[in-house]
Amino acid sequence: MGKHLYLFIALLLVLLAGAGAYAYTYTGSSATIGAVVGQGDIASVKQVTHQPGWDIVLAELEQEKAQLRRLEKRLVALSQKENEPDGEGAEAASSAKLEKEQLELEIQELQQALLEGEAPEGNLFTVNVNKDYDGALLVKVYLTNTGALAKAYRYLDMRLMLQDSKSGTQVLNLDNGAAAFELNNCPGSSHTLFLAGGSYILVSSEPAQWRDGWSVTPELYCEVTQR
Repeated sequence: MGKHLYLFIALLLVLLAGAGAYAYTYTGSSATIGAVVGQGDIASVKQVTHQPGWDIVLAELEQEKAQLRRLEKRLVALSQKENEPDGEGAEAASSAKLEKEQLELEIQELQQALLEGEAPEGNLFTVNVNKDYDGALLVKVYLTNTGALAKAYRYLDMRLMLQDSKSGTQVLNLDNGAAAFELNNCPGSSHTLFLAGGSYILVSSEPAQWRDGWSVTPELYCEVTQR
């Protein structure tokens, strides 16, 4: 009797251990706004090939700085016309004064907007659910390089959405580096997690003045677990 009881208990422990291993099986995916292809029992995460292009942050900054330099050069020329003596140049000086006032407003607006911008949009990850799994899933996304980002951005927010999830829009930023989405009863399906927009404010307009180790490209880690 004692031997049978011990065998029964041992078999029960083995079954429980196997069930636990399945329940907590997950796959993770990480890279620079990307992923390493993962394989798992209940779901997998795969990097989308064409990622949002964060290089646009620096490209737009340089374009706006070049535009600002052109406007400032024009302002200097207008100031010289404004100071011309009365006579044949009086009418031109009056016109230059009006144009100068408009130009000063443009420069002021551009200087205020120089550090601000919109986050690029695009797909990030694809979540593939096992055809034999019909339970609930929790898709988690983490921002993993906030330290480097904080050296380039004074403010950054990214609005994430997961296709077919009822969790709505989730926001990642420098203070909140985690987001979670729920998926329910969707065996054999694929769901795209994408960046739906956002905004940023840079530390300054001169990257050379940013602290060493800065980055303008967020790095994300994505994992899927049974809920």
